[in-house]
Amino acid sequence: MRRSRRPSGKAVRRSAYVSAGIATIVTIVTIMILASPGGSERAASCRQTGWPATASGSPPMVSDGYYAWDNARGWHLRLKGAAGTSLHGRVTTNARIGLSSASTTVRKGLRTSGRALSFSFAGTGAAERIDFKARCASQLSFTLGTPSHPARPGPPADLPVFLGARGRAPTPSFRLQRPALTGLAGRILIGPTCPVVTPSCAPAKAGQGTVRIETAPRSRRGGGQLVKRVKSDQHGRFSTTLRAGSYMLVVEKASGYPVPKPSVVDVQAGVVSQVTLTLDTGIR
Repeated sequence: MRRSRRPSGKAVRRSAYVSAGIATIVTIVTIMILASPGGSERAASCRQTGWPATASGSPPMVSDGYYAWDNARGWHLRLKGAAGTSLHGRVTTNARIGLSSASTTVRKGLRTSGRALSFSFAGTGAAERIDFKARCASQLSFTLGTPSHPARPGPPADLPVFLGARGRAPTPSFRLQRPALTGLAGRILIGPTCPVVTPSCAPAKAGQGTVRIETAPRSRRGGGQLVKRVKSDQHGRFSTTLRAGSYMLVVEKASGYPVPKPSVVDVQAGVVSQVTLTLDTGIR
């Protein structure tokens, strides 16, 4: 009967050296990833959790509209409109979007490209779906139900936008971040540029100005209290943090244009409401 051969001491030492070498390489690579700029943040953010509580939970579909929420399986959009109405929107992130599934009707007008997805289709009266993941993203921007465009199918529909299980989104366009941020972001535009607005008309141009932010008045007679003033950049963009609440915005120091009508904007906890403030050129 043959005796099993035991490995020699030299072979055991060689195997131990190889194992130690592999462990050392793995450790060095891990340290390099975590030590790189944003490395630890990227490693920690590549998961589904951490989004604002405002966006969690499936909302009840109480009417036609746009519904958005997240859970452990990813992000979900449900889109419902009467037959023939136009449903359209766009989602952008600062990381890659992975499409999980979409209903047949939506796929005909669905476009995905790296960090964005957009859709445009005619409603069927039934709830259509888009499910996606953005595990490594720290920002998600939604624009749902933007104004109708001649190239989009069906007549325009002013449909509500819902976010999470808590109800209506503060604005049709909004941004979510992790860690959560509450406030608003927007842009000042000057238009129209043509007496009759057509697809061939030049788009509204950016305008610089100072945005005065007040608490929204509780009655027609009562004025709101000044909260802060925010200056836009040369491209008309502005942003600021705010507490949850209702605010009135008006552009100041925009010489050469009529005083714009105030815009009332709602801000929800954990959501950055996105708005556009337009200065009227008076071209008719």
